[in-house]
Amino acid sequence: MQSSREQVRRSPADFPGEIRRFEGHTKGVRSVAFSLDGRLALSGSEDKTVRLWDVATGRELRRFEGHTDQVTIVAFSQDGRRALSGDFSTLRLWDIESGQETHRFKGGSFPSEVLAFSPDRRYALHKAGDQIAYLLDVETGHERFYFEDKGTPDMVYSVILAADFSPDGWYTVSSGEDGIVRLRDVGTGRELRQFVGHGGVVTSVAFSPDGRRVLSNGGDRTVRLWDVDSGREIRRIGHGEWVSGYILCLAFSPDGCCALFGSDDGNVLLFDLESGHEIRRFLGHTDEVWCVTFSPDGRRALSGGSAGSVHLWGLPW
Repeated sequence: MQSSREQVRRSPADFPGEIRRFEGHTKGVRSVAFSLDGRLALSGSEDKTVRLWDVATGRELRRFEGHTDQVTIVAFSQDGRRALSGDFSTLRLWDIESGQETHRFKGGSFPSEVLAFSPDRRYALHKAGDQIAYLLDVETGHERFYFEDKGTPDMVYSVILAADFSPDGWYTVSSGEDGIVRLRDVGTGRELRQFVGHGGVVTSVAFSPDGRRVLSNGGDRTVRLWDVDSGREIRRIGHGEWVSGYILCLAFSPDGCCALFGSDDGNVLLFDLESGHEIRRFLGHTDEVWCVTFSPDGRRALSGGSAGSVHLWGLPW
């Protein structure tokens, strides 16, 4: 695949736009995910269900039920045979073929939601209260470490809101209400670096596919691109320039050239990260967009939001 920036410059009007919608959730959609081959999709909702979709047709293939609270995160296992889902109190593993729950982690030191899954899906980073996060072994249920965010000097603790794993699984980034993004070693939980600059709460973070950069979105209405090695801010994109409200979610493209942003005014936006310019705006959501993701080949994207629908978008490369 050629650089997405080259493709966009050559054919800016060739975007397929919205391909189809996956309808069925009765409340807002908090998380969406593609299978590794891009043929299936998962969605997790405030209606307490996880749903499996056929990407080619939009047909619901299976419904996973059992969560007692809204589902905040979903993912496929590395081999594609299981689905992982988390709510505010449990992490559940499901067999894709049968639809049966195969494992559940609940209670004890697991009283809050999963923030991120490692690339190999072996570990889940989850909160245990607002300030403490644990690394949970998904196969055994054992916890490897925990870290505690103490915040800035004028804020004793920082509520942890978002996290992501590096592509090699060796590092995590986490963010919270003190506006600082923190890089940690997965093996020890030790803090290695801080990315400082946001003037307000940071609600979403993501590693680039090569692990060399981090994107973060803040309540100060900026998205910032950081260099992992130096902690330096590479680029800043102000929300006020292109949305009326706030960005709520973000995702890197598989080639790392672009990013998707979902906003509270119903827009899904594709941005060139090198120039900081908007490439395309996808319209179709009627309310807040809560989650976005690219397909593994970067040719399509999924988004979900407060209205309960999941949208499949076509991209030009």
